[in-house]
Amino acid sequence: MSVALISIGSNLGNSKENVTAAIKALGKLDDCRMLAFSSLYLTKPWGYKEQPDFINCACKLETGLDPLTLLHCMQKLEQDFHRVRNLKYGPRTLDLDLIAFDDLVMHTKELILPHPHLHERAFVLVPLCQIAGDFVISQHNQTVNELCSKLTCEQKNEVKICD
Repeated sequence: MSVALISIGSNLGNSKENVTAAIKALGKLDDCRMLAFSSLYLTKPWGYKEQPDFINCACKLETGLDPLTLLHCMQKLEQDFHRVRNLKYGPRTLDLDLIAFDDLVMHTKELILPHPHLHERAFVLVPLCQIAGDFVISQHNQTVNELCSKLTCEQKNEVKICD
């Protein structure tokens, strides 16, 4: 079995319900078991700024699936939540990103592991610190906690735990 780190986000519809439902759905995928999930965080948009704030969290999944099969299952879940891909970094009902998969380094047209922008994104790192701080991101040869410590105060202040 492998360990996958997944970032979950939503800023359309009932975002809290979407994220919570996605956590449950990921844990019910064939040959997968939810090991941990973070609190929900209110975060500022990244990339395209002219959109509502996001609800984000992270999860740690044990899986017997290979990375591409897991990615396809995640994309199917996004479709089930009526995700529309018409604007890069735009608003969405559900966004699932495969952040890391064990210590695998992979670079294909379809999937790059670890996620190429994870070290820049407080909305990914802060929730991951809560559940997988000691996880080593192979491409950076640093733990999630170490990568998170390099974020600026401004970046960290854009990630607030939800009440």
